[in-house]
Amino acid sequence: MKFKGADDAVKLTIRLSVGYCVILTIAFLSNTVYLSTKIEKAYSQVLVIDKHGEVYETSNLSASDMRQYEYMNHVKTFVTNWYAFDESNYEKNISLALNLIGNKGKELLNEYNDVNMLNSLIQKNIRYGVRIKDIEINTHTIPVSGKITFTQTIVREAVSHGRSKRSSLSMTCSHEAKKTHTEPR
Repeated sequence: MKFKGADDAVKLTIRLSVGYCVILTIAFLSNTVYLSTKIEKAYSQVLVIDKHGEVYETSNLSASDMRQYEYMNHVKTFVTNWYAFDESNYEKNISLALNLIGNKGKELLNEYNDVNMLNSLIQKNIRYGVRIKDIEINTHTIPVSGKITFTQTIVREAVSHGRSKRSSLSMTCSHEAKKTHTEPR
């Protein structure tokens, strides 16, 4: 008889433990289902976060349509690095641009080397800047082609000169770009 109370306490403890385990299992499973549906929803939509932390929801685009923006950014980054520099960032910008354009950049680099661009920047205290006016990318051609219009500004000892350039380009999927220059207008 002494142990009947102890047996009842053990049985009660076992029942409560099993009950808590069942409740925790149900809670875990429902939480897993809830989070998996939330993750699926997050993967099905694109969100844009700006520099100020604002979040914007966008509409769905196919991967091929999204590629156009990637190409535009690629070209913009190349032109900005290749045509805007001074003596302090010349080597870094040219290196970044060469990484974007691949082997085709060797011809362009030879043009800079032929005029000894770095020494010219140092001796004449020149700074180049770029303002991009327009980028057009046609992803329906093989290879991808496009046009970019930009103004390159040359600043030397508080005197500023600008020249406009229009360049045509074609890009393969490996992001190598062929450039053909037209004369400044």
